[in-house]
Amino acid sequence: MRTGLDRRIWMCVLMLCGGLCSVAGAGTAKSYIASGRAELFRRTMPGVENAYRIFETALGDTDCPDCAKSRELVFLHAFSKTILLFVDHNDVVTPGGLFELAEAFGVVFHGDTLDTLTADWPVDINDCYRLPPDADPNLIGRTLRDDILPQVKEIIEELDSIQDSPTRFRMYFTPEETGLKAELEADYGDLLVLKGLLLAYKGLLEARLAYDLHVDMDLGLIEKDLADQRLCPRQFSEVGVATLFCVADPNHPRVNQDFLRKYPHLLKVLPTPHDANDGSAILAQVRQDAIDALTYGLDALDYIASEDDPAGTDPQEDELLYLDRDSRPHAKLIRERLTTLRDSLKNRTAGTYTLENTLYYQIYDSEGTPAGQLALVFGVGQQGDEGWLDLADGTRLNADHWSLSGANVLTIEMSSTFGEMQGWFEGKMNPLRTNISEGVFEYWGMETGTVDGLTGQSNGERMWAVTMDPRPVFGPSPVNPRDLLPQYTDDNEIVPGTFGHGLGNDPTLGGILPGWRQKDWSELFEISRESGPGQD
Repeated sequence: MRTGLDRRIWMCVLMLCGGLCSVAGAGTAKSYIASGRAELFRRTMPGVENAYRIFETALGDTDCPDCAKSRELVFLHAFSKTILLFVDHNDVVTPGGLFELAEAFGVVFHGDTLDTLTADWPVDINDCYRLPPDADPNLIGRTLRDDILPQVKEIIEELDSIQDSPTRFRMYFTPEETGLKAELEADYGDLLVLKGLLLAYKGLLEARLAYDLHVDMDLGLIEKDLADQRLCPRQFSEVGVATLFCVADPNHPRVNQDFLRKYPHLLKVLPTPHDANDGSAILAQVRQDAIDALTYGLDALDYIASEDDPAGTDPQEDELLYLDRDSRPHAKLIRERLTTLRDSLKNRTAGTYTLENTLYYQIYDSEGTPAGQLALVFGVGQQGDEGWLDLADGTRLNADHWSLSGANVLTIEMSSTFGEMQGWFEGKMNPLRTNISEGVFEYWGMETGTVDGLTGQSNGERMWAVTMDPRPVFGPSPVNPRDLLPQYTDDNEIVPGTFGHGLGNDPTLGGILPGWRQKDWSELFEISRESGPGQD
């Protein structure tokens, strides 16, 4: 998925991130919208604040009979509110936004547009950060839970009220507003994307509330040991961090002794002595939010892909978000993976995900004589940087970058290990990826030449797939993240064969990764030796 022009990216950033203007006598949804859009497209933070106030006033205006029914007005209200979750420094939406959170720790912002916004940390001539004397380290968690999360919920509910019937939901932004050469269309597909992103964000905020994350911090250290409440770069060393976290021996912190044993409830599902909330209930909500977010994402892909079907009925170049021809194969793969994950969560079943798929091709010259073997590693998308070409004389060229266009034209940039030889391959691959035709290979370095008339025939495939089951995470008795950890030595090295240590060294992590073995973990983390003495 791509947005085409740079100014469209600005619109997407607004959707992702995030003085009072008088509208007395506006009277109709149309006039309110015109006033609010004029403020919104000033592209300044005060302009966004003014726009939100206008839209808020309109939706509360009982003398405006068409305001509450205006889908465009409701969308713009939710849209501007989303932005203000991140850049509201005048308490327009909530007194506890992310701007205020940063400012509470002394950050000073400059500029009033998203393009020019900069931030200064309060530092002295020694480049030491000065912590404000009234800074509260627990403010971050409270802000996310008590201020941001409720606002996200309200925005989602507002977007849910917008339907794509009886007529399609569409909005057009003028060149004067966007700076583009033509009108820019935003429609229900873009709304679905926004809802999906907000639901995913909501789930992330909720997920951190399901586990015990309590550790002691020597908050007095900042006043006691750091001169004049300063944090300098040299004090961000391991020793400084260990001291801040009340580690017994800052020069030799140990995972087991200083964290896992010291905090027996750390990374456990609530309730624990530190928090009486029901972690299982929270995770159940996270699961539902994840299902809904994935559903919105899939619906958005389907909606956007169907807009120009059949081709030419609705050209997409004027859309905020659209799929061009080169993006469609990529979108197909993303759709498959999102569907597998959504269905796995929804049906409480395991899902299998192909992470990599290596395709091998026997390459022949124009006479039909074997000329080498090509291997390409496909992940997500139609391009990558893994693969190789083994020539008949034994020379191997590694793929520095390869791509497959929407027209199935394969191009590969290659070089030998030490760069003494480089090459370029181009050919036509069939839609099933089983053969290559019209291949041309150019090479240079110690020798230079061009070989054309090459063909390729598939002669092998190797998939790297992982099966994951979400039930142990979101089940009635969810597993504790700490139980999934391995055992550690005194030197904080992983002890081979101990992944899932809290579950009796179960390498499947309680069934999250069925079929997984301790050998797989050792290979993944490159653990090649047995643990030595001195385990905690």
